[in-house]
Amino acid sequence: LTPRPAPMVRLLGDLYLHHRPEPAQQPRSVSGAERAVVLRVGSASMFRLGPTEVVQAPRREMCQTYASFAEAAAAVFRALYGVRHVYWDLFEAYVARGAWGRRPAVVGTLPCVFYMEGRRHTTYASPLLAALEVATLREADGTGEFVPVGLLRPFVPPGTPPDAISSLVEEQIARGEHTM
Repeated sequence: LTPRPAPMVRLLGDLYLHHRPEPAQQPRSVSGAERAVVLRVGSASMFRLGPTEVVQAPRREMCQTYASFAEAAAAVFRALYGVRHVYWDLFEAYVARGAWGRRPAVVGTLPCVFYMEGRRHTTYASPLLAALEVATLREADGTGEFVPVGLLRPFVPPGTPPDAISSLVEEQIARGEHTM
């Protein structure tokens, strides 16, 4: 993926996602920095994340571009753990302080239900924050906080006028676009 502005009106810059495995999930011989996985999402719209590049991983062969966040996350989890997981809560964006730092009570108000391997899973999105501008960083610098990527959904498409965001989000939810 070549660097370019993220295709979202409300996301400032690229969308970087981090997976920081717990020490018990990796061999003791691997340090915390070596366990870290960082993805860069090339495009996103509402409740979906498109082409995604693994830009940092414990093994070099994991660093490649995938057609979607779901494919990239699945490949990472197969390589690291040999299993599939619900990725929306396991990958986090390091969000620079600003409006997000105020932690509004409207975070995670929309349940997003989907099924994986015959089991029901629920993650949460924040549709009332669709107009909020956030910037994500590739590396934690002490100025922000880690936020599960699912809570940042929906991502507003480029060029959406601010006064149209609410109705666009409502339409997506009414069509069930927030479910998988």
